[in-house]
Amino acid sequence: MTVRGIWGLPSGTFLISLLLQAAIGANATNILDLPTEFRQLSWSIGGYSNLSDTITLPNILKIFNPHLVGYGKRSTVSYRPAALEDAGLNLAVTGANTLLLPEQVRRLIATLQILPQINFQEDWKIVTIFIGSNDLCDYCNDKVRSGLTPHHPPLCAPSSQIITFWIPVTVS
Repeated sequence: MTVRGIWGLPSGTFLISLLLQAAIGANATNILDLPTEFRQLSWSIGGYSNLSDTITLPNILKIFNPHLVGYGKRSTVSYRPAALEDAGLNLAVTGANTLLLPEQVRRLIATLQILPQINFQEDWKIVTIFIGSNDLCDYCNDKVRSGLTPHHPPLCAPSSQIITFWIPVTVS
């Protein structure tokens, strides 16, 4: 009999949390901190400290699997490339809108395929996407291209299809 862990998955399964959210200014204490991306505090990928200090999805999952990988560990600076050691698999691009989401998803897939600490085909992955606030700003400049008109197909659909087709054993 196999011992089951969280969500009925085998207890030895690595859960890898991934995200497209930068948490820009999330812990800012003054105006100079606003360009800082507090990726380690993002609710769905931040892994700062532990659950008693910071409530995030990875900190909850670390209780069930201390070998969880992919969460953000440190702050990064807006509009500069973030090192994997700092951002983890939080591949958010500050200022991105939904039209750029497929590009971010493809970058995520390429990154997952080369990471030595995971088995791309067998390790379970959690993909969370939080995007759209910049689309609201884009609507003022180009109502049709922003994708927010009622007759426009959902812009997240292609990215969702890419995730479903190209990332095996994924909860998204």
